[in-house]
Amino acid sequence: MRSTDQNGAGEYEQTPGSSPQKVSIGPHWNAILGLVAIGVLYAFLPTKVSIGPSWTLLAVEAVFLLPFVLTTVTRRRVSPVRLRVGSVILLVIVTLTLAVGIGHLILTLKRDVNGIGLIYSGLLLYGCNVLMFGLWYWEIDGGDVAFTGATAFSPTDTLPMSHRAKLLMMLEAILALIIISFVVSRAINLI
Repeated sequence: MRSTDQNGAGEYEQTPGSSPQKVSIGPHWNAILGLVAIGVLYAFLPTKVSIGPSWTLLAVEAVFLLPFVLTTVTRRRVSPVRLRVGSVILLVIVTLTLAVGIGHLILTLKRDVNGIGLIYSGLLLYGCNVLMFGLWYWEIDGGDVAFTGATAFSPTDTLPMSHRAKLLMMLEAILALIIISFVVSRAINLI
């Protein structure tokens, strides 16, 4: 029986009773560019919001993405489990980094008296939020990106069927709501 792994990353032959073989991974340049875009947006955040130096997230992404890119370029085979675990670990790191960045922004609201700077930081974090959850949906849906709950706080183009999708949509909406309600209201108050 011929099958593909969940993300359509490659094909493998599976015989009954055997575990999946290593796959030849296809390029996921959209996901790689999305992760790099998140890292670049995060690098433009003020130092009071980011964790450590502004390039930290880009460096962490490079550590995870470089082996994937090298494997793709050299056309080597890789276990679909290893590929999936690596991408989920990277997405968890990016998600936690974004959540901590939002927390830092909320904690500095009282001391920050620059409304334009707050809107700038809020827009950067909001852009990271949208891109990050687009990648999460891509990961759990097997390559189909869904733009859902960041702005509307409800599914606009898809109905979440799995518990994972519902949890991700809830987390995306919560982070977006925090950014919009706290940051924008404080910035408007200062302007």
